Amino acid sequence: MSTRTLPRIAALLAALATCAPSAQASGFWDAGLFDGAWRSDYETATFGTTARPLDYAPTCAFPETPFAFCATNFVPIPGLPGAQPARTFSLSNWSRQAGARNDFFWLVSANSEPAFDSSCNSGPPNQSERVVAPFEGVYGLAVRPATEVGRPYRNELVMAVDLSHRPRQLETRPGCVTRDFVPYLGFGTYSDRGGGNVPLALLAPGAGAPVLSFDFRLVDSNADFFAAGEAVPPRPRGQYAGMLVEARWGGRKRWVWVDLLKAHDNATTTFMSPWNWGVRDSFYFPGAEIVFTSGQALRSECGATGFDLPDTAPATFSHRRPVPMRIDLTRLFECVGNRFSAPFAAQPSPVALTGLQYFVEIGVRERDGLPGLSATDYDSRMAVAVDGIDIVPRSGTPMSSDAEFVAQMGRDLVGREWSAAERQRPRRGVSALRNGAGTQSSGRQSASDALSSDACAPRSTSQATCLKPPRRSVGGRRRPRAK
Repeated sequence: MSTRTLPRIAALLAALATCAPSAQASGFWDAGLFDGAWRSDYETATFGTTARPLDYAPTCAFPETPFAFCATNFVPIPGLPGAQPARTFSLSNWSRQAGARNDFFWLVSANSEPAFDSSCNSGPPNQSERVVAPFEGVYGLAVRPATEVGRPYRNELVMAVDLSHRPRQLETRPGCVTRDFVPYLGFGTYSDRGGGNVPLALLAPGAGAPVLSFDFRLVDSNADFFAAGEAVPPRPRGQYAGMLVEARWGGRKRWVWVDLLKAHDNATTTFMSPWNWGVRDSFYFPGAEIVFTSGQALRSECGATGFDLPDTAPATFSHRRPVPMRIDLTRLFECVGNRFSAPFAAQPSPVALTGLQYFVEIGVRERDGLPGLSATDYDSRMAVAVDGIDIVPRSGTPMSSDAEFVAQMGRDLVGREWSAAERQRPRRGVSALRNGAGTQSSGRQSASDALSSDACAPRSTSQATCLKPPRRSVGGRRRPRAK
C-alpha cells in the first residue's frame, strides 16, 4: 500500500463514522455517537427572556425537601435584587448542533448554581452561560472524531468545565454578589425529549437485560491526584464527573447517579435524596428521586458482577487513555432500587429506561486562605471524553468494541461480512474494498472516489440515510491547555 493511500483510507474510515446504519445496529438511537445532534434545554431561544418568562410550578414534587424553584419550598437569598426566583434573564444562551432527525437529539444542561440569580448568571437555569468549545469558556462541549486517542473513525463527546473564566464574567456584572459557584455540564437523552418518545431500553432480567457500554477518559484536570485507598489531599479542588440513568414508575422519575471520577471524595457510600426542579419547561421538571452511588460502592454492596467500573480516584485515569466501562442496567436498579420510596423490585417487569446523561461538575473551593473568592480559588478545570456509547443485551457486543465496528464497516461498505482473513489483515480488507469486492461495480474505485460518491449510501430502504460529518461545537477549535 502506498503512503499516499493511507490518508485516503483514514478519511474513508472517518466518513464511515457518520453513517447511520451502524448507529442503528443495537437499537439505541445514537450508538457510537454517529449522529451527535444536541440542543439546549428549552424548546426555543425565547425561554427565560422577556419574550417568554419562565413558569415555575406553584407546588413541589417533594414538599419535604426544603429548597426548590417552587413557591411552597423556595427560600430567597437575602440581598438579591428583584423577585426571586428570577423569571427573566439578559440572555437565552440557547444553541444547537443539528442532526439527521428533529425528534432524536441529545440535551445539554449548562447550569450554574445558584441558578435563579439573574444578577450573576446571564441565562436561565440549565442555560446559565453560553456553551462554547472546550476550555474557551466556563462550559465547553464538542462531538468530534476521536483523533487524540488514535480513533479518527469514531466520534467522542468532550465535556469541559473551566472556572478560570468566571472572574472575567463577573467584571461585566457589577450587581453580582459572589457566593457559591457550582457549574454543571450535562449531555443526555430522554425518551420524551430527544429519544423519539420510545424507551431507551427495557429493564428486565435474563439474557436480554440491557448493558450500558462506553469508554471514558480524562482529557485534562488540574486537581491533586490520589489513588484508590489513599487519603484525599487537603483543600482539594471540587471536581467530579459521572453518568446517570433514569427510569419511571409510580408517577415519579427515579435516577441512579453513578460517580465515575471524583477529585474531592472517596465516593464509597450509596444514598437516596429527593430533588425538586420546578421549572415547568425544563426536561428536568418536576425533579426526581436520586440514588447516588459509585463503582466501588456498588461492588461493596452487591458484588462485582455486572459492574465493570473502576475506582473513582483521579489517579485511575491519569494515563489519559480510554477506560472501557460496562453497567448491567437491570442489575444496577436491582442493587440500589430498594432505596427509592417505591422499590424497583416491586414493579411489574419490564420497566422502561427513559433517560441517560453524562456530566461534569465543579464547585469553587476556597484555596488561598483569604476572604472572598479570588482568581486562585477559581483556578479549577476538568474535561472528560466519552465514546462508544451503546446499550446492548448482556450477550451483545457494543460499539465500544473495535471488532464490532470493523464487522459493521464490512456490512456497510461491501454488503457482506468481512472474512476472518480480512479481519486479521486490514490491508487485504481495504484492498478488497478498493477493488469493489462484494459489490455490483465492475471497475476499480479508490477510497477518495468512494468519499465523493456513495461510501455512506444506504444498502436498503430499511436503513437510515447517511449523516453529514460531525460538526464542532459552537466556538471553534479547542485551545490547548498547559497542565
